[in-house]
Amino acid sequence: MITGNSIIRIRRGATGGVIPVGLTYGELAVNITDRKLYVGNETGASVEIIGSGVGTGGGAETTWSNPAPTTTTDLEGVPVGSTFEFGTTAIEILEQILYAPAAPPPPPPYTSVSFSNFSSGLASTYELGETAGNGSLSVSWTASQPHDNWVPASAYISYSGLSNGQALTGASPTAGSAVAVYPAFRSTSLSSNTVTITLTGQQDQGSNPSTSTTSRWWTKAYWGKSTNASLTDPLALSNGSDVVVTSGTTITASTTDAGGYFYFFINNYYSVSSMTLAGFPVALNGVSTASVVNSQGFTSTYKIYRSFYELPGPLDIVVVYA
Repeated sequence: MITGNSIIRIRRGATGGVIPVGLTYGELAVNITDRKLYVGNETGASVEIIGSGVGTGGGAETTWSNPAPTTTTDLEGVPVGSTFEFGTTAIEILEQILYAPAAPPPPPPYTSVSFSNFSSGLASTYELGETAGNGSLSVSWTASQPHDNWVPASAYISYSGLSNGQALTGASPTAGSAVAVYPAFRSTSLSSNTVTITLTGQQDQGSNPSTSTTSRWWTKAYWGKSTNASLTDPLALSNGSDVVVTSGTTITASTTDAGGYFYFFINNYYSVSSMTLAGFPVALNGVSTASVVNSQGFTSTYKIYRSFYELPGPLDIVVVYA
């Protein structure tokens, strides 16, 4: 008889109503036509399994109830040596033999991962002649979930532009921070003034995620008033102001001084196309140049724009340049 934790060997049964005689004691046979399960007894004959035991009655396990056609292609589909848990019914055993297990649900679609909030440790803006990097700097980022989709130790940081190379290799993409080692970055030309820092990692599937940040070297523009008609030092301007000239094209130059010529100094790389006051053109007395030393001790040539006349009172002059 079938008992708890018994090892049951499965034999293919007849496909019609005949159950072969000569089953080894305890072996199972299946009559598909009648939907019945049989087991060999001590004499080699076959006994129908009913109830909770072999030939003992007391149950309704003569047939199984699954109305679907059988799906298994192997009536010996339960491997030899299989162990059934205590309490397994004959019908449960029969259905394991005759019905292929339901296909597992498809896995969820792969979720690509990405980087965000990347901080390279460098400022976004530097002045011409200024040195940046030049040693170890802390960098940080955010790695998206699921973290298991990242390949361990696959993150690296590279730089390009003013200099090319790698500042970090073999970091964990999910670490969120690390220490990068940079060379000394320095620009003295507005035509070549960019370094791009890129964080790249690997994921289990798909392309390698990356994110970048850029640092640029710029120059300042200076303006203000002076009664000196031949001024060449922007730092000597009365009520002077300065601003870093980046990729914009317009500056509003404001002064509050009572009177004097209006001066505007801008790096020789740029040219001013117009100056207007309250929408009216400001008459300019030609353009001269001068050498200007910035706060980094770097000297470059500046163009000097000066109003033709002294202008009284506060001013908001719109300067358009390119």
